[in-house]
Amino acid sequence: MNLTTDIARCETCPIGCKNGKCHKDGTCSEGCKLGRFGRYCVYICPVTCIGACDAAATGYQDGECTKCADGFRGKFCNKPCHKMCSECKQRGGDGPATCTSCPADQATVLVGSKCECIEGASRDEEGLCQCDDPKDPNKDSFFELRPRKLCREICKDGTREVFGDKESTCMTKKKFKAVMRLEFNDLEEGDCSKDEWKIPMPDSDSECIRKDFVSNILQE
Repeated sequence: MNLTTDIARCETCPIGCKNGKCHKDGTCSEGCKLGRFGRYCVYICPVTCIGACDAAATGYQDGECTKCADGFRGKFCNKPCHKMCSECKQRGGDGPATCTSCPADQATVLVGSKCECIEGASRDEEGLCQCDDPKDPNKDSFFELRPRKLCREICKDGTREVFGDKESTCMTKKKFKAVMRLEFNDLEEGDCSKDEWKIPMPDSDSECIRKDFVSNILQE
């Protein structure tokens, strides 16, 4: 027996074999190291896979992913979820639109398996949920993430928020200062409606402003 010749014929297992163990024919006996698959564990799992993708570890066919990265689905995690989803069901379900979570930066909330627009938001031409524009031209829409997703209205730059009876309005600085110059005993209805005061404006005609808004300003 030529011991030197026998040693020379020995070969190591493929580098992808789990625990470095393989059969005499070179196939891996305990499956593959994480991130590899195939009989000899020479193939690399898709980059969109999370966890193992070899049959010995997953119980699926070789190359199928245990779990997909956010935004992908399918056996091999090679199909995108619908753009309304942050994550979607990997197998089965209603195709790419079977959401399991919604994007954190969009005005949506998960209802069943759909990402629906939150209150005060609507879908735009691209199908994404955006906060609705306020009816008040002096207000802008604002999307809050914390403590929960919320569409609310904020005053535009150059205006001030004034509170009335269970609501508020955004008043221009010119109007606000005009009211501030007055005293309660200077207020008149004039030709305004019964719930308004006639406020003299500098360098322009008088304007009718709701009494509750005026009272809020004068009580500051």
